[in-house]
Amino acid sequence: RNVADVLGLTDAALYYYVKNKEELVYLCYIRAGEIGRETMDRAIADGDNGLDMVRRYLRYHLEVMTGDRGPIAIMSEIPSLKPVHREEVLEISRKHSTRFESILRNGIEDGSIAPCDVRMTGNAIMGALNWVPKWFRGDTTIAASVIVTMRSSARSVIAAHTSRMAWLKRPNFITARTRTRRSTRSIAASAVSIGMSVATTTNRSISPSGERMKA
Repeated sequence: RNVADVLGLTDAALYYYVKNKEELVYLCYIRAGEIGRETMDRAIADGDNGLDMVRRYLRYHLEVMTGDRGPIAIMSEIPSLKPVHREEVLEISRKHSTRFESILRNGIEDGSIAPCDVRMTGNAIMGALNWVPKWFRGDTTIAASVIVTMRSSARSVIAAHTSRMAWLKRPNFITARTRTRRSTRSIAASAVSIGMSVATTTNRSISPSGERMKA
């Protein structure tokens, strides 16, 4: 009913286009997958190295997510889909994650991204990115507050690590797990920071309720 209200349709008119709620959710997820593929294709084409591709992907995706084509469905109800739809959506999700991990891996190889566990880092970034529609409703004050908090947290993490590791002179003291955790935290924080920056600069015409205001 909420979907029908937003579209200005009756329930009967809405179900002329889709059979039921399950099909509606499925089509929303397919659309989300298509948008993800488009923004990643663009980032790969425009990026100079792995890190640049990651940053561009985050910005491009968030611009769509918080712009006229947004919001984008969060794939949180995949288990509710019927088997054939569920497998199709899961395959789209797996391919998208694999491509993103490949970008991270390429960034490690070209030296633009610190060595890290690409699976864990990719999941952290995607989690931060995909959850934006869950809490952002066009309130730029909240978005600006999150930017400040994330930047402050990032600086605290860096300062804590610098202080703790200052007495360690040999690289061997820094384990692979420590490097992975640092890299994951840093990039994930960057993902949220970029997202909030995009939100505050591209959604000034959106009301706190999430509806775009008329000029």
